[in-house]
Amino acid sequence: MWTLLKQSPEAGRPTIRKCVIACPSSLVRNWANELVKWLGEGTINPFAVDGKATKEELISQLKQWAIASGNQVVRPVLIVSYETLRLYAKELGSTEIGLMLCDEGHRLKNGESLTFTALTELNVKRRVILSGTPIQNDLTEYFSLLNFANPDYLGSRADFRKKYEMPILRGRDANSDEKTREKGDERLKELFGLVNKFIIRRTNDILSKYLPVKYEHVVFCGLAPFQRDLYNHFVTSSEVRKLLRGVGCKPLKAINVLKKLCNHPDLLELPDDLHGSEQFFPDDFVPKAARGRDGRYVNVCYSGKMLVLDRMLARIRQDTNDKIVLISNYTQTLDVFEKLARSKG
Repeated sequence: MWTLLKQSPEAGRPTIRKCVIACPSSLVRNWANELVKWLGEGTINPFAVDGKATKEELISQLKQWAIASGNQVVRPVLIVSYETLRLYAKELGSTEIGLMLCDEGHRLKNGESLTFTALTELNVKRRVILSGTPIQNDLTEYFSLLNFANPDYLGSRADFRKKYEMPILRGRDANSDEKTREKGDERLKELFGLVNKFIIRRTNDILSKYLPVKYEHVVFCGLAPFQRDLYNHFVTSSEVRKLLRGVGCKPLKAINVLKKLCNHPDLLELPDDLHGSEQFFPDDFVPKAARGRDGRYVNVCYSGKMLVLDRMLARIRQDTNDKIVLISNYTQTLDVFEKLARSKG
């Protein structure tokens, strides 16, 4: 981007005058900060649409950015969220945008979405999609992304479906014959040969020589006595027995209860989430709703996982200065982690 804004084969003239960076709203300010970090303060003056301006002010600012040309372009880089760009694309009119960078560009996998349509209607000469999300096996979505970055390179949607998508899908069918599979493999190889000309893939292999050796350990944690009682009570309940007979209609709810229970009973609203569980409450157990200020603390003895984590953290803190990252699928579990960490100072 910087090179295109400052250089070209013609001396004293840049390749592009304007650049648009489209990204999720949460990354707009981060992009602006990164430009300053890597290019230096005052080197470039980005126009970051961070939601602080009123609707009228934003429309006026976008129109001014659009009509500026030549040396009048004082803020060459527009950083804007996908949602804002979709809503105000018409304000940019037909201004020539030399480069568009689409961060988290896998959002454009739906070629019929309003965002996709709005971005393709802008007068953009060069489009780049940035994404750390692997593209799945849906060839329709794959075509949308490829066609956005390099319009008409693979023909129309119908052409792509006829020449590549259908033969490849037929070849993947478990019941296809050898000739069909060979044709599918040939078309897939041909497709990769074409798209690899404008796709750059970077895996973690590129960083492997700079990173220390990674060791992965799987630690199996048994249930604490309180957890085990609640677990057995739930799996033998009438609700679960109905599900096993195919009568119930909420299997995901039951799975969710088991997941939370295996992390820590505090993730459940007891006894409401497990009717009849009062009989298993330890003498020192207090339901969350009745804890008051004591709710800031977590009893690790109620969870096998949490007990192991508590001991691991204590040992790591004692023997090293290492930093630790705790990850969970549930924000509620992160709250329990936080309570544990705070209780240990």
